[in-house]
Amino acid sequence: MDAAVARQPDTNSPRPIRFWLPLILGVAGFAGLVGFTVFDLDQTVRRVEERARADVAVKMSNLQGAITFRLRQQDMPGVQNVIANQGFHEYSKHVLFIDKQEKIIAATRLALLGQPLASAVPELGGQLAGCKGNRWRGVIQISADRTSLFACYPAAFPNDVSDLAREATGYILSTHDLSRPKNTAKAEASRRLVLVWLLFGAGFCALLFFLRHALARQRIGKIVGTTAALAAGNLEARVGLTGRDELASIGQAMDSMAARLQAAARALNESRDQMELRVEERTAELKKANKHLEREIAARLQSEQSLRESEERYRRLIDLSPDAAFVSLSGTIVYVNAAMVCLLAAADDHALLGRSLFDLLHPDCHETVRGRMRQLSQTGQQNPPLLQKWLRFDGAIAEVEAAAARIPWAEGRANLVMLRDVSEVQKREAWLQGLIETTQDAVISIDREARVVMFNPAAEKIFGYSKAEVEGQKVNMLMGEPYASEHDAYITRYKRTGEARAIGKTRTVVGRRKGGEDFPIELSVT
Repeated sequence: MDAAVARQPDTNSPRPIRFWLPLILGVAGFAGLVGFTVFDLDQTVRRVEERARADVAVKMSNLQGAITFRLRQQDMPGVQNVIANQGFHEYSKHVLFIDKQEKIIAATRLALLGQPLASAVPELGGQLAGCKGNRWRGVIQISADRTSLFACYPAAFPNDVSDLAREATGYILSTHDLSRPKNTAKAEASRRLVLVWLLFGAGFCALLFFLRHALARQRIGKIVGTTAALAAGNLEARVGLTGRDELASIGQAMDSMAARLQAAARALNESRDQMELRVEERTAELKKANKHLEREIAARLQSEQSLRESEERYRRLIDLSPDAAFVSLSGTIVYVNAAMVCLLAAADDHALLGRSLFDLLHPDCHETVRGRMRQLSQTGQQNPPLLQKWLRFDGAIAEVEAAAARIPWAEGRANLVMLRDVSEVQKREAWLQGLIETTQDAVISIDREARVVMFNPAAEKIFGYSKAEVEGQKVNMLMGEPYASEHDAYITRYKRTGEARAIGKTRTVVGRRKGGEDFPIELSVT
């Protein structure tokens, strides 16, 4: 292919570092922050458990001493008062004092007094066995679901004080709720983590901004440098940008333009050298050579003018898209180009900015567009072209072909929508269809298998077949011999070699009507 042909962006090329670097940093930061969140919540729960265990140990030790003292004084009412006062603790469920027969003799709830432990508070029965094994040392355990803390401490009755080896020992049992202090600690940790997440998000957004800014400045610098080199006459300068973004497209277009200019300059230099050689060889024919030279110069000037016009066209293509386009953010129009203003017959872009796109979209298309917007938001995949109707400011309806894609925007992800006016195309198609339907000549269209796909009224009249009888049938049913027998071989050869013997020519052949009558027809194939 000629080097001057515009180079298309490589859609299969790997994504550049400006895409992968922010993605890797974001994933790494997010994973680290998730790990920190899980670790911090786990440590918060463990701190609550350790603090509760320490508080309960101090409380139970104090309670053990107070009850032992009152038992030595044989002050059972005092023991009951000490136990009853424990019910005012914020997270206490039960505080009990039982004798060696596991009968409750003091409790924070009066309804439990005098009842056996196993029937009154079953969940404390299993804790007592561990306490008996430790004799005078207390036992503190956390439940399997980690929502309760159990404590069991022994206390000696008066007749056991002198002989600690006896089994006449009472036990102080208590259960404490861990779910409420854990929930409180988790709520505080969550508020702290929300702040950490917000700071991470703000920092990551700032990092993305600076990365994009730095990379964009570098790529813009290449474009500006190449433009300056081209302006200085260095036609070998190239931008050399790759990718699928707008800056890469601009750079590739500039490289294509530079290649065209370089090829034209090379051709101009070669022509100039040849012209000088002819002038030297034909000095005697100076007048004729001068006329020839004037023609050559005029041709070169025209070529240079064409090059300048081509360059200007490329600039206009870059600066202004011929199709209408707008950007919508959550259904609100935030940007339009000049073609969009013209398409909807608006006074200026201010008449469109800030409005909901559904204010300008025909009501018949609302539900379809909402579905396409949801699909675009969920999958991120480009919407295929679809016919839509838009309301113009002059009261008319514009029929367009619309396609949309997701793009980054200052306030978040937005939708870029391209609209192409198809009203004139539809008018031309309708006019052509009307012409085919009303012409007095038979118009027949076939597919690659030589089967009839179109049969106009004039053809029905000439051949005697109805449209329903002919459509889908081989076209050689309308031919006389030998054309009917030779036609399949002709189609096979054309598909294999691409050689057309009848296309583009007008000739007289034999047609065959429904009744079997052969008649001459003038055939034109396109």
